[in-house]
Amino acid sequence: MLRILLLAYAFNWFSLITADNDLWGHITFGGQIWSAKALPEINGYAYTAEEQPWYNHEWLAEVIFFLIFSTTGSTGLLVFKMAIGLVMVSLLSSMYLRKERNIPVYLCYFFLLIPIVAPGFMTRPHLFTF
Repeated sequence: MLRILLLAYAFNWFSLITADNDLWGHITFGGQIWSAKALPEINGYAYTAEEQPWYNHEWLAEVIFFLIFSTTGSTGLLVFKMAIGLVMVSLLSSMYLRKERNIPVYLCYFFLLIPIVAPGFMTRPHLFTF
């Protein structure tokens, strides 16, 4: 029952609608990669470094974001972000409860941890790092 309460708490926090400033750029870059079926070699978007080589290290996340957005829109991006957050909390919760049975400490950890992580938990390539 406590895990369900914790997941509902996490659902509430991870459903915050915030967007990374670069979200639309990531979706655009992902669409460009998807259409060309290749990584761009030149950065055609940079204002100060136009026509310079581009080593896009976030390309896979950008393609995933593009595919989600192109099929399900911004709602799909929010659901995807929330799913990753809930899976993360569920896995961490399982790991803790497998090793420890101290329920007050468990609740304290997660009820303090989730509000700290949630505001920065935006749809951005770094989401996969969590």
